[in-house]
Amino acid sequence: MGTTVSHTLQIASPPERLLSTLRDIATYPEWQQDVESAEVVESDERARPLRARLVLSAIGMRVTQVLAFEHTEQQLVWRLVEGQEDAPISRNDAVFQLARTADGNTELQVRQDLEFRLKLPQSLARRIVERRSTAMLRQLKSAVEKAQP
Repeated sequence: MGTTVSHTLQIASPPERLLSTLRDIATYPEWQQDVESAEVVESDERARPLRARLVLSAIGMRVTQVLAFEHTEQQLVWRLVEGQEDAPISRNDAVFQLARTADGNTELQVRQDLEFRLKLPQSLARRIVERRSTAMLRQLKSAVEKAQP
């Protein structure tokens, strides 16, 4: 059974800058504490990532995942397409939906779906996903807002 979490947050940055940060896979280890390394393995004609390999380290585990990305002008979607067979996570899908606010900043809506291979009580799985997702979004917001000119 999967666990889905959703968040909405305001970011003091235009949507284009936020999308640029999300698409800059190589910088993920700089602003996401759980990402040890990240590399783009396939890009589209506009240099946007289509597939990326990430090495993640969290809650005492280290795993490698390959994520596939889809892009629109207001959205970034990723889904897990390849992972270690012994990894604790069998699904890692996320949708980042951006909207420009009246003041030119961004409202970000995020939905992340994770599924664990481990047999965990649903309440524990939800708590783990909620904490990791909240931490990642806090780190994203900080990285984007610090990059403001």
